Amino acid sequence: MREAGDSGFPPANHFSVLPAVGGYAQSPVAWSPNYPLVVCTVGATCATPGQFDVIFEEDYDGTGVVRWVRYQLVGTTLMRGVTPKVAGNPDAPTLAVMAPYILNVMNNATPAQIAAIQVNYPAMFPGGNPVPIFTYTFDAPLGAAGCISALNSPCNVRDVGVTLIVQSPQRDTTNQQLRLVELNGRGHRTNPNK
Repeated sequence: MREAGDSGFPPANHFSVLPAVGGYAQSPVAWSPNYPLVVCTVGATCATPGQFDVIFEEDYDGTGVVRWVRYQLVGTTLMRGVTPKVAGNPDAPTLAVMAPYILNVMNNATPAQIAAIQVNYPAMFPGGNPVPIFTYTFDAPLGAAGCISALNSPCNVRDVGVTLIVQSPQRDTTNQQLRLVELNGRGHRTNPNK
């Protein structure tokens, strides 16, 4: 959620002359494929951002180096990677630095796993469906001064909801069941689009 709040900084409107590509944020949320030339549509044409994969673009530590920060669910492991922003698509550079961040994340469980979980946690996984880790709300397009793409483009992301369903690695000693916990939060971007 911290990365979502810091994303998009520094925007292009902070400079009278734009620095090199790694010196400013093109967008709060980077995308793949075709970044930055063709803006995709979240939930339709974007491979990322998506329900289980997001790439933030930001100078989160104030060093003047804009970085891509990626979170991606691989099986039941939430991976995280950070790399300096370079020209071109962030997919390969971020995948090259991914490392395990949180284990036993069950958000994208199989139907059989969901059914087994619902025996002890009937309210979890509404409708018997996987639960997205990342959900997005969007600013209205700003026209020429900001992102002029469709409303649900990555450059219009304002809020990122985060829901993690994490399963304990060991069984409870009293009932021999695996415990699950659902964690919810929301990151709100405070930086302007451009």
